[in-house]
Amino acid sequence: MTLPRYILLGMLTVGLATQVSAQTDRCLDRTIPAYVYTDRGDAVIPLTAANFKASIRGKPILVTDASYDSGPRRIVILIDVSGSMTERGRLKWGLTFAQDMISLTSSQDWLALLTFSNRVEDAIPFGQSRAALLAEVDKLQDTNWDRVKGLRRTALEDALVHALALLKTPRVGDAICLVTDGGENASQARQSRVEALLESAGVRVFAILPTWNMGSRTISPVEAEGPTKLRGLATATGGALLVFVPGQVRYVSTPTTGPFVVTVQDKQDLSSAAQGFHQEISSFIKLNLRLPGPLAKPHDWKLDVVDASGRQNKNLEIVYPHRLPPCTPGAVH
Repeated sequence: MTLPRYILLGMLTVGLATQVSAQTDRCLDRTIPAYVYTDRGDAVIPLTAANFKASIRGKPILVTDASYDSGPRRIVILIDVSGSMTERGRLKWGLTFAQDMISLTSSQDWLALLTFSNRVEDAIPFGQSRAALLAEVDKLQDTNWDRVKGLRRTALEDALVHALALLKTPRVGDAICLVTDGGENASQARQSRVEALLESAGVRVFAILPTWNMGSRTISPVEAEGPTKLRGLATATGGALLVFVPGQVRYVSTPTTGPFVVTVQDKQDLSSAAQGFHQEISSFIKLNLRLPGPLAKPHDWKLDVVDASGRQNKNLEIVYPHRLPPCTPGAVH
């Protein structure tokens, strides 16, 4: 079995500088994290501002500085414990991934953890130990979800708003690591509004979607829309999406039923996926940009890695947010 394809969707989002000089224009000057890698997946450092070429609406963006940033980071781990996750066993694989993510983080990083269904259920705020977070994941692993009563729907957008609130004043490199099947059906917050909040704050969403290859079985509209919406959210915020199918070679015509077992191969694949997420979240090249003019609304833009002659370096790939947020009152730049 091969590792599920890791879908990179625009790695680092629009973070905005936390310190500005008197000469800095809060609308024109942006700080963007960017991740550059080879065809083997190896990160590329060091690079200078001259290695990057950017434009928006056909006008050049000036890259004034490039510096390597390895943290520390603030990460909110957001875990979906709705019925669609627990009844079909998807949570088992999601929690294994969450354990790996927690274990990989540096002791200098700040971690928080939220669980949610139709509302936020448990919360471990920033400042707690790794042991406390791992104990919470163990508790979720040991829970007999068949005995948990009540309709457990999925308020994904509302949960993202709660996670964003934990970060308060955004910093370059902040991230939300989301474990879910993407089946939104209970939020009060609108998806477009949540995306706008995340983009303005510069918070990246990295999502893992544990699922099954259901063969020819008809799936619900919510199930069908989940991956597409998560892919769009990851793209909009500059994060990444991984669709994980346990035992990819298995095809089933009906929903898989318990017992749900995470195999040794699944654990290895999930560990590799967690390492990929962690590498992108933890370290990147921080670019300082000067836009040619203020933005009244979100705009797509282009960023390339170039060689000494200014031509695109086709041997390297760059992952970055493909949309810049507008300059709005109260935005953090």
